[in-house]
Amino acid sequence: MNLLYSCRQVAELLTLSQDECLRWHQIVRLRIHLAMCSNCKNVALQLTEVQQLSRDLFSGGDDDTEARESK
Repeated sequence: MNLLYSCRQVAELLTLSQDECLRWHQIVRLRIHLAMCSNCKNVALQLTEVQQLSRDLFSGGDDDTEARESK
């Protein structure tokens, strides 16, 4: 068993982590990889940002929209 994940495995885990809780050993290996791989770290940050933007978009509580409508 290889102790380090490949970038492909990290991409799969990052996607999986959006919907499910990862096991502790997956989280540790994922964090080790992200600490060493700037490309995967950027992908992780982008996925987090997309998830947050999606939540904001579909929550119905967009403060910017309310501010524009009140003008």
